[in-house]
Amino acid sequence: MSITTVRVPSDLAQLIVESSPAAYVVVDAEGSIVFCNARTEKFFGYSREELIGQPMEMLIPERLHHKHREYRHAFTLAPKARAMGVGRDLYALRKDGSQFPVEVGLHQVMIQGAPLIVATVVDISERRLVQEELRAFTDSLEHEVVKTSKELEVLRTREAEFGRILERSLNEIYIFDAETLKFVHVNKGARENTGYTKEELANLTPLDLKPKFTASTLARFIEPLRTGEAEKLQFTTVHRRKDGSLYPVEVHLHLSAFESSPAFVAVTLDITERKRTEDELRESEEQLKMAQRVANMGFWTWDIAKNQAYRSEELYSIFGVRRQDFKPTYEGFLEWVHPDDRDFVRAQVDATARGGSHSMDYRIVRPSGEIRYIHEDGEVTGCVNDTPVQMLGTVVDITERKRTEEELRRSEANYRELFEHATYGIYRSSPEGRFLAVNPALVKMLGYESEDELLGVEMSSDLYATAGTRFELIERLGAAERIDGVEVEWRCKDGGLITVRLTGRPVRNEAGDLECFEMIVDDVTEQHRLEARLRQAQKMEAVGQLTGGIAHDFNNLLTVIMANLELAATALPREPAELWASFEDAQSAAQRGSTLVKKLLGFSRRERLKRQPVDLAALIGELLTMLRRVVPESIDISFQVQESVGNVLADSGAVEQMVLNLVTNARDAMPDGGELTIEVKRRRLDTTYVAVHPWVRPGEYISISVTDTGVGMDEATKERVFEPFFTTKAVGTGTGLGMGPRLQ
Repeated sequence: MSITTVRVPSDLAQLIVESSPAAYVVVDAEGSIVFCNARTEKFFGYSREELIGQPMEMLIPERLHHKHREYRHAFTLAPKARAMGVGRDLYALRKDGSQFPVEVGLHQVMIQGAPLIVATVVDISERRLVQEELRAFTDSLEHEVVKTSKELEVLRTREAEFGRILERSLNEIYIFDAETLKFVHVNKGARENTGYTKEELANLTPLDLKPKFTASTLARFIEPLRTGEAEKLQFTTVHRRKDGSLYPVEVHLHLSAFESSPAFVAVTLDITERKRTEDELRESEEQLKMAQRVANMGFWTWDIAKNQAYRSEELYSIFGVRRQDFKPTYEGFLEWVHPDDRDFVRAQVDATARGGSHSMDYRIVRPSGEIRYIHEDGEVTGCVNDTPVQMLGTVVDITERKRTEEELRRSEANYRELFEHATYGIYRSSPEGRFLAVNPALVKMLGYESEDELLGVEMSSDLYATAGTRFELIERLGAAERIDGVEVEWRCKDGGLITVRLTGRPVRNEAGDLECFEMIVDDVTEQHRLEARLRQAQKMEAVGQLTGGIAHDFNNLLTVIMANLELAATALPREPAELWASFEDAQSAAQRGSTLVKKLLGFSRRERLKRQPVDLAALIGELLTMLRRVVPESIDISFQVQESVGNVLADSGAVEQMVLNLVTNARDAMPDGGELTIEVKRRRLDTTYVAVHPWVRPGEYISISVTDTGVGMDEATKERVFEPFFTTKAVGTGTGLGMGPRLQ
């Protein structure tokens, strides 16, 4: 094996390689590209980043892969100092899929103890074209030279045809004398592109077309062709037309012979369109980079086999790191992923690396300690023998979006908590009269088992006590943006009626069309009941104040009357008896008036009741004798006492008067006789009782109940049952409450 070790100053070597008209591609023993020069990018259309680490076979048509492997294997086993021209049909493959003929030179070098193969690639497209034509011409000429003059004429015809082919070529073809440098032949393409005539070009040299060249520059430039150091030169330059305009060209120059004299042949391609395409591509790339910056999007590529990654500048910006702080490996990326998310991210990427794609969110930790949220999409973009070898991905910083989503989630949770735990009813309904959403408080208020059960209710027929009420409410909403405190009657599941206060608004879409109603419901049934009781209490207080005032004045009058009666009693004779009886009646009436005044003052709170321990069972038992004289024989009286009733703190006179009034009213309610029951027993009043009678505190009580079989009271009488001085009796039929019709 012949191995050459090259020692050239690195700067000079770099300059030589980068300015070379040939493409230099260095591959390792496995056939992967480890280096390429600028000419390689121009030939193949790839950037260096896209080529490094890739197999050399990506630059070779698939039909030649086996030949490439054979040549590389053979060259590795027995390298030569130089091996040029490895076949007539050796072609290279550009990025856009087009193919072009090449001439390849192979050379093996040792770098840090490792053998590398340096491939020198020359584009021989134009030369191949000319050579093929010339070869066809030469073959034909050699074959025809031994034939008859007729065949020689055919040869001349073919030669003329070849000349016509060159003449019609769209490329510019210049042939200029090797000594004088004057043009000796130019084709139609050259004349049309430059604007010169054939005669004008005959007096010109390449210096007239190349504004950047001088005679000495041109001499130095073509010297390698004169000395044989180079077989061909390929370069880009600028040509100047006759009108002075400039246009870019790519020149392929080699030394040949024309009419038995040395001459240079230059095949020139107008690359104006290619330059424009390259400029547009660069502009597009710049716009892409700008778009990525605006969108805060970065991207990365990863060579799976070599574990080498490329990342865009925007990605480094998102991660808040410098390029040198980011190791060019997959693990280097994981270093910045939040420790709690690394296993998840690794699993996603590893799964994609086996073929497929991924889309995921995760957290990163910047060098400052700041935590950011990232969304990443990745997929396999290259395979060899169905094995993924290349991945590409994009990353976007979604921290602000995450924060917004979290704030929205908290807001929705707070709203949901408010909706679910509100003590008042909340609902949303359709214009047609169906519940769309209800909260638990509304379900409980209406006595339904679940939200789903209430959602099935028809509002007009099942909910509103009066069907027309809902339509009146909708009309009010149609003319206003909201309603406040509208009271309506609703029907509960059990049929009972409640009064509710509605506050809400209609909800409209962007076009202004009604979508639904949103309402807050407050059950004011108990409030109305309490307000009625308050009004009654206020009325009773006013009556009490009036009664107290009257009783006080009346008591002053009685005091004077009773004092005068007592004085008269000392001087009045006992005879005649009739006069004394009338006097005693006056004293008795005054005494009863005094007792009445005490009761009125007790009612008005002007005089406190004298409360003391009282045995209610014994008190009422003693009262029975008197009660039986008040009640006719047609009414049976029953007295029931629970054992161990105990004593209470009460005014015995007030208790006697209360029982007497109840018995008297019961007697009047049973004019044809009946049964009257007086019961004394212990009772425990719980919260259920208190809910209906809010003035009572829960606890142990002793109750006195008087029950009769009389006609009962109607609703109007029950409403006024506790009003003082109220009676249902006609004038002249006595005092007391009296009874109305029996309550059904």
